[in-house]
Amino acid sequence: MNDLNVFKRAKRNIKQVYLLITPVVLLSMVLFASFVIDLSLKQGVSNLEKRIGSDYILVPKGAKNDAEDIILEGARGIFYFDRSVYDEVKNVEGVKEATEQFFLKSMAADCCSSEVEIIFYNPETDFLIHPWISSEYKKAQDKNCVVTGSFVNVEDNGNIKIFGREYKVAAKMAKTGTSLDSSIYFTFDSLDTVLADASEKGSFITDEQQNGDLISSVFINIEEGYEEGDVLNRIKTSVSTDYDLVFSKELSRQFSDNLSNIYEVLHIINIFAIMFFVAIDFCVNCIVVNSQKTEIALYRIMGIDKKSIIKILFEDALLTSILGGTGGCLLSALFTVPFGDYIGNMLEMPYLGPDFLRVTLFIVLVTLLTVVIGILGSLYPIIVVCVLDPYTALRKEGE
Repeated sequence: MNDLNVFKRAKRNIKQVYLLITPVVLLSMVLFASFVIDLSLKQGVSNLEKRIGSDYILVPKGAKNDAEDIILEGARGIFYFDRSVYDEVKNVEGVKEATEQFFLKSMAADCCSSEVEIIFYNPETDFLIHPWISSEYKKAQDKNCVVTGSFVNVEDNGNIKIFGREYKVAAKMAKTGTSLDSSIYFTFDSLDTVLADASEKGSFITDEQQNGDLISSVFINIEEGYEEGDVLNRIKTSVSTDYDLVFSKELSRQFSDNLSNIYEVLHIINIFAIMFFVAIDFCVNCIVVNSQKTEIALYRIMGIDKKSIIKILFEDALLTSILGGTGGCLLSALFTVPFGDYIGNMLEMPYLGPDFLRVTLFIVLVTLLTVVIGILGSLYPIIVVCVLDPYTALRKEGE
């Protein structure tokens, strides 16, 4: 009976094992990739909504498209208006909170081989950056400190060199899957120093940028109980400078709509993949069981009952399903996990890959699903066993 050991049997029938395991591997690769991409896009879009973090954004006239590109994609852009815009907006009735930012066109700094987005913000009024770093950052940030995104390299001593000057990294933000990850945040107190250092290192700094009273945008949240239209009208009346208004909710809605379309495609792929590979698995099982009829007949003649042979077939299906499911997930993980940023860029969507715990959970879930499909695929061999006449099978084999 030792010959009936599932691993010995698999080793002896290695070609049949490869034949059975191949569709399982392919199915698990598709399902695992689909689950990872689905979750990563959900997390990315959710973080994007938090990243925007405001109801409306005021930007200089004509800069709306550039502002949207910076917020959504971290694209390059420079646009400014007078700081007085912020002072005028923050005192408007119905404005719950407002904060200003200054965008410095992304440029290569000493810390990074690629360009980073340098942004100046006001920590006293900020409600966009600090929520991402509150768990790590407890002290007030001064002009000698920076907050960095998760993709920005920090030296072992906790410092970072930008345009030849070292700054203490007050906090490194959690990965968000958005442009925050490749950004460096200074307070406005550092603006003059950074601009001077950048100019000295050969970066082109315009006369407009050197004007210390400029900002790039004002982020606004509306007080509950106020009509947004009324508040926007008051802002229009109060602000003396021409501006464009970026509707944050509209940006989020656009990505949500795109995400819904991608979900539909992923779900359709999953359904067709399961149907296709179940059919393939059934066909492969038919081929394999037909080649095993003689072996099954011999087992029966040796006195092994139907129940024991059915158990053997279940064990074979279980082994190939577990090996194929796990192996397929690991192969898929080699492509989907390390190259998540590339996938996000290709889909033009914010993308935040799963952590190790989620990856492990997906492997377990997909493997369980392939086990179910493998057992369903073994139903045909079981039916053959139940109706097989061993003496007739051997006689036909001998003819």
